[in-house]
Amino acid sequence: MSQCLSTKAGQVQIYATQCRDDQLAELREQMTLELALLNEQKTAKVIQLLEEFRRDIPLVENRVDEQADAMAEPADTERVLEAIQETRAESERITGAG
Repeated sequence: MSQCLSTKAGQVQIYATQCRDDQLAELREQMTLELALLNEQKTAKVIQLLEEFRRDIPLVENRVDEQADAMAEPADTERVLEAIQETRAESERITGAG
Protein backbone atom coordinates (compact mmCIF):
# COMPACT_ATOMS: atom_id res chain seq x y z
CA MET A 1 0.00 0.00 0.00
CA SER A 2 2.73 2.49 0.96
CA GLN A 3 4.67 1.52 -2.15
CA CYS A 4 1.59 2.24 -4.25
CA LEU A 5 1.19 5.67 -2.63
CA SER A 6 4.87 6.38 -3.15
CA THR A 7 4.56 5.45 -6.81
CA LYS A 8 1.50 7.67 -7.23
CA ALA A 9 3.25 10.56 -5.50
CA GLY A 10 6.19 10.16 -7.87
CA GLN A 11 3.85 10.15 -10.86
CA VAL A 12 2.15 13.33 -9.64
CA GLN A 13 5.51 15.01 -9.17
CA ILE A 14 6.61 14.02 -12.69
CA TYR A 15 3.32 15.25 -14.15
CA ALA A 16 3.61 18.58 -12.29
CA THR A 17 7.19 18.99 -13.51
CA GLN A 18 6.15 18.26 -17.10
CA CYS A 19 3.30 20.80 -16.89
CA ARG A 20 5.69 23.43 -15.57
CA ASP A 21 8.19 22.65 -18.31
CA ASP A 22 5.42 22.99 -20.91
CA GLN A 23 4.40 26.36 -19.46
CA LEU A 24 7.99 27.59 -19.49
CA ALA A 25 8.46 26.42 -23.08
CA GLU A 26 5.31 28.27 -24.14
CA LEU A 27 6.48 31.45 -22.39
CA ARG A 28 9.86 31.13 -24.13
CA GLU A 29 8.12 30.77 -27.50
CA GLN A 30 5.97 33.82 -26.80
CA MET A 31 8.99 35.89 -25.76
CA THR A 32 10.91 34.78 -28.86
CA LEU A 33 7.97 35.81 -31.05
CA GLU A 34 7.67 39.18 -29.33
CA LEU A 35 11.40 39.82 -29.77
CA ALA A 36 11.21 38.82 -33.44
CA LEU A 37 8.28 41.19 -34.03
CA LEU A 38 10.06 44.01 -32.21
CA ASN A 39 13.23 43.45 -34.25
CA GLU A 40 11.18 43.40 -37.45
CA GLN A 41 9.53 46.71 -36.51
CA LYS A 42 12.91 48.27 -35.75
CA THR A 43 14.33 47.02 -39.05
CA ALA A 44 11.35 48.45 -40.95
CA LYS A 45 11.89 51.81 -39.24
CA VAL A 46 15.60 51.83 -40.13
CA ILE A 47 14.74 51.10 -43.76
CA GLN A 48 12.16 53.91 -43.74
CA LEU A 49 14.74 56.33 -42.34
CA LEU A 50 17.38 55.27 -44.88
CA GLU A 51 14.93 55.72 -47.74
CA GLU A 52 13.95 59.15 -46.42
CA PHE A 53 17.62 60.08 -46.05
CA ARG A 54 18.31 58.90 -49.61
CA ARG A 55 15.46 61.03 -50.96
CA ASP A 56 16.71 64.09 -49.04
CA ILE A 57 20.27 63.95 -50.43
CA PRO A 58 20.38 66.22 -53.49
CA LEU A 59 23.32 64.34 -55.03
CA VAL A 60 21.44 61.04 -55.17
CA GLU A 61 18.98 60.51 -57.99
CA ASN A 62 15.45 59.80 -56.77
CA ARG A 63 14.18 56.41 -57.81
CA VAL A 64 11.49 54.00 -56.74
CA ASP A 65 12.81 50.97 -54.85
CA GLU A 66 9.86 48.61 -54.54
CA GLN A 67 11.84 46.11 -52.48
CA ALA A 68 12.85 48.77 -49.94
CA ASP A 69 9.29 50.07 -49.84
CA ALA A 70 7.99 46.57 -49.11
CA MET A 71 10.63 45.97 -46.43
CA ALA A 72 9.84 49.34 -44.82
CA GLU A 73 6.31 48.15 -44.02
CA PRO A 74 6.18 46.53 -40.56
CA ALA A 75 4.48 43.17 -40.23
CA ASP A 76 0.79 43.16 -39.39
CA THR A 77 0.89 41.72 -35.87
CA GLU A 78 -2.80 40.79 -35.99
CA ARG A 79 -2.23 38.65 -39.10
CA VAL A 80 0.84 37.07 -37.49
CA LEU A 81 -1.18 36.21 -34.37
CA GLU A 82 -4.01 34.76 -36.48
CA ALA A 83 -1.55 32.62 -38.44
CA ILE A 84 0.01 31.32 -35.22
CA GLN A 85 -3.39 30.48 -33.76
CA GLU A 86 -4.46 28.71 -36.95
CA THR A 87 -1.21 26.74 -37.05
CA ARG A 88 -1.52 25.77 -33.39
CA ALA A 89 -5.15 24.69 -33.86
CA GLU A 90 -4.23 22.64 -36.92
CA SER A 91 -1.32 21.05 -35.04
CA GLU A 92 -3.58 20.16 -32.09
CA ARG A 93 -6.18 18.74 -34.47
CA ILE A 94 -3.58 16.55 -36.18
CA THR A 95 -1.98 15.31 -32.95
CA GLY A 96 -5.34 14.85 -31.25
CA ALA A 97 -4.40 17.19 -28.39
CA GLY A 98 -6.54 19.98 -26.99
